[in-house]
Amino acid sequence: MSLRELEHDKAVGLQLLRLLERGTLVHAFLFAGSDAARRKDLGLAFAKAVLCAGEGPDACGACLSCRKFEDGNHEDLIVLARAKDRAFITVDQIEELQERLRFAPYGLHYAVLIEDAQYMNPQAQNKLLKLLEEPPEGVVFALLAESADALLPTVVSRCSCYWLEETDAKARPEILNMARELARLIFEGAPFYKKRGALAPVLDAKEEGRAMGLELLGALEEILLRESLKLAPGSPDLVLVKRAEEAAKDARLALRQNHNTGYTLKQFCLRI
Repeated sequence: MSLRELEHDKAVGLQLLRLLERGTLVHAFLFAGSDAARRKDLGLAFAKAVLCAGEGPDACGACLSCRKFEDGNHEDLIVLARAKDRAFITVDQIEELQERLRFAPYGLHYAVLIEDAQYMNPQAQNKLLKLLEEPPEGVVFALLAESADALLPTVVSRCSCYWLEETDAKARPEILNMARELARLIFEGAPFYKKRGALAPVLDAKEEGRAMGLELLGALEEILLRESLKLAPGSPDLVLVKRAEEAAKDARLALRQNHNTGYTLKQFCLRI
């Protein structure tokens, strides 16, 4: 599975693709969410893309690296997990990881996945922190955890953090069409009243308005992320898209925190 083929968490996958395409990967990532299977799918798709020897940002599925990955025998993929007979990921496991990373990867990178990172005991986390503070060259870490709160703040601070949505249903056709129309208006630089008009069904809704708003903003963010992958770095259109992305993220956060739906969406329209 590649990042583009993810069944869930498509928006996060697209953000990671953009980093890969721009060549702006950092050395450590945290993917946090309650669904362990989704965390693992995302982590593996990301690791496969990092290790791919093809020309594009995503895993090509055809190169030797991708074939090894799919066969489960890639030398540069390291998966660290809690042993079946242990309650925690231990210091010994982190020390073994440190020792392995002393050797250069076979390719350009090591991809290190730490499954259920919330089970690292404090001693293991502090040992890992030293690796995150002074990472070996060519190593990309991905910590998969239920919540950032389960990890030491110092560990979290060394990671680029991505949160998996608790609900990941596809947008309904009518919501998706509304998101597409809003995206078109954003690209056209339409005035406030037109963008607000595109949101009329959500603004007019009563009890369902908040849920519709969250669904709409999620669909819009995915559309914007897809468009951003087509744009040249530093272009005016990319600046516009990134501003709209940030506004959509902030609006979704406000709705999750039970801010007034109408006010939040109107402020969103003013920002874009």
